Order: sequence, then C-alpha cells, then structure tokens
Amino acid sequence: EEVKKKNNGMNAEMEATVGVIRAELKQARSEAIIEKEKLNTTIEELRQKEVEALEEVVEWKGKLEDEKNTVSSLTLEKERLQQENVEIQGMCEELMAMVEGVTGAPPRG
Repeated sequence: EEVKKKNNGMNAEMEATVGVIRAELKQARSEAIIEKEKLNTTIEELRQKEVEALEEVVEWKGKLEDEKNTVSSLTLEKERLQQENVEIQGMCEELMAMVEGVTGAPPRG
C-alpha cells in the first residue's frame, strides 16, 4: 500500500512536471511562430529595399551613360573647334600676308 502511494505520488509529480514542460513547450512554440513572422516581415522588407536599390542603380547607370555620351560629344566638338581655329588662324595669316604684300607694309611678326 505504501509503495502504491509512493508510486501514485511520483506519478502525480511526473504528470505535473510533464504539464509544466508541455506548457513551456507551447509557450516556446508560440514565441517561435511570432519570431518567424517578424523575421519573414523583415526579410520581405529587405527584399523590397533590394529591388528599389537595384532600380536606383539601373537609373544611375543610365544617367552615367548619358553623361559619358555628353562628355564624349563635347570633347569631339572641342577638338573640331580647335582644328577649325587652327585653319582660321592659317587663313588669317595668309590674308595678312596678302594685305601686307598689296599695301607694301612690312611683315608683322
């Protein structure tokens, strides 16, 4: 009889312990679900920010390409104008020589 009471007491104690463990497990699972939802939300926000950042990079690449083309065009135009200036200076020198030859003025220089 005493052994039976002792076993019943141990069983009750073990059942109480199992109950506590089950309650803790249930709480832990509930907290894990909440954390998982938070992490999924954070992941989704980060993915959205990544998409936005990539779109911005593409936009800036386009702007950079436009600026490169503008600089290239301006450089070519500058070189063309420099060459044109050399040609005009040459013509001016020829005209001055002709004018000086006609007027008999001494050559400049």
